[in-house]
Amino acid sequence: AGLNIINSSSFPILYSHSAIVRQLNVARSKLSLFSSKGLAKEMEEAINTLEKESKIATDRSPNQRIKLGFDYVVTAELSFTNEDEKEF
Repeated sequence: AGLNIINSSSFPILYSHSAIVRQLNVARSKLSLFSSKGLAKEMEEAINTLEKESKIATDRSPNQRIKLGFDYVVTAELSFTNEDEKEF
């Protein structure tokens, strides 16, 4: 793509219980869209279980957060050939 990588870093994503609950609430808001009421009920139970488990996990963590995934930052610069430089 014509880029030279200068540096890359990764940073862990830390989730608090409240951040997890916000995401679970998004899932809850979609339950009415399920075509099967039975499946919606089962999914609701799974969401409730995840909320309880996430509370236990975040309470056990020294910083009250759990690590899940990473954000990445990449520093790059365009690489030019002699032909490219003539256009500028």
